[in-house]
Amino acid sequence: YYMASLLEKNGEIEKARDVIRKVIAANPNNAHALNFLGYSMVEVGDDLEQGFKFIKKAVELRPNDGYIRDSLGWYYYKVGKLQEALRELKLAVQYEGKDLTITNHLAIVYQELKSYSLAKKVYEEALKLCKEEKDIQEIGQALDKLQDILRLPASKE
Repeated sequence: YYMASLLEKNGEIEKARDVIRKVIAANPNNAHALNFLGYSMVEVGDDLEQGFKFIKKAVELRPNDGYIRDSLGWYYYKVGKLQEALRELKLAVQYEGKDLTITNHLAIVYQELKSYSLAKKVYEEALKLCKEEKDIQEIGQALDKLQDILRLPASKE
C-alpha cells in the first residue's frame, strides 16, 4: 500500500494501480486498497463506475472511515449528484475533520451548491490545515475567486 502511494505521488498511476490490484487479489476485503483504487479511478475520470464499485465496497467494509466517505462524496461530486456528495463529505469531515483534502472537497461542493458563506467558512478552515506553500496558494486562490463571487449582487446565499 505504501509503495502504491509513493508511485502515485510520482505520477506513476498505472504502476500504483497494479500494486494495489495485487493487494486486493491477496485480500479482496482490504477496504483501504479498494478505496485507493476507486478514488484513483474517480479522480482521473477514466472509469467512474468501476471506481464507484470499489469505493462502495470499501464503504460497506468500513462505514465510519472518513477517507473512504470522502472518496464516495468525491465520486458523487464528479457525477453531478451534489446533495449526495454533500451528505458524504459532511460525514467524512465528521470522521476526519483535520484533513485538508476532505475539507477542501466539502468547500468545493458548498460552492457548487451556491452556499457561498458556508464554502467560505470551510475554505478558511482548509487554509488553517495547509502545511505546504502550494496548498496555501491553491486554497488562497479558491478563496479569492469565492470573494469575487460574493461581491456580485446576484450571489445567492
